[in-house]
Formats: sequence, C-alpha cells, structure tokens
Amino acid sequence: MDIPTLSSEDKKSWAIFQALEDDDLYSILGAEPLYKPVSTPEALLMEVTFLKTKQTVLLGKQRFQQIKETVREKICNKWKSLKEQVSTFNQEMVVALVLESVRSFCGASHFPCEAAAELICRACHYSLDKFCENLLN
Repeated sequence: MDIPTLSSEDKKSWAIFQALEDDDLYSILGAEPLYKPVSTPEALLMEVTFLKTKQTVLLGKQRFQQIKETVREKICNKWKSLKEQVSTFNQEMVVALVLESVRSFCGASHFPCEAAAELICRACHYSLDKFCENLLN
C-alpha cells in the first residue's frame, strides 16, 4: 500500500482549512451549496465563501457525524495496513490518509472534503490510534 501524501495544492488547501475555527468548518459542511472554492492559476490562491449561521453550524455538525461514521472503517483499515509499513506517522500523513478516504466517499469536485477531513483529524487530535481503537479491537 502506498504511503499517503498531500499534493502541493492539497497542502495549500489544508493550510487554509487548518486555520479555520471548528464552527467555520461545520458551517462549510452545513452550507454546501454556498461553498465556492476558487483557484487562480497564476497564484493558486483559494477563496472560500460560506454562510455561517446557527442553522448551518447545526446542519454541518449533523453531516459531519454521518461522514465520520461512514468513512471510519475505511480510514482504519488503511491505517492498519500502513502501520505494518511505517512506524511513525506525521500529521501530514494522517491528513492525507483521512482526506483520501473522505474524497472517496464524497466526491472531490462538489463537496467540501477538506472541511470534513480537518474536523476528523481534530476530533482524534491527529491520532489514528485514538480514532480507530474501538473499531479495530
């Protein structure tokens, strides 16, 4: 199994999402139709526009739980296989593995995968041991 890595574009995107507060990420998930990533070829900048209300935060939290439980087994199975190859995981590897699994669930072109992946990583403090402990035992 290949060791997951982030592309240069994913690294830039991750830096943006990593800087956002949890409620911002939940709002992005809850207000999906308003989520508009815009990349400019010359600078590869990304702008994220989303509506942040109590309703979008609540919808985002509900959607996040659904996504997290749907992709948990896939993430943990990949992680278990990779643990046999790699003794130490850095934060970027964890994010890449989670993002890859979330993208396979949601489709990278129309869904804020980065927001869901960042929330999953934050929920387990970037430790897949913690995230998978109940599932793999």
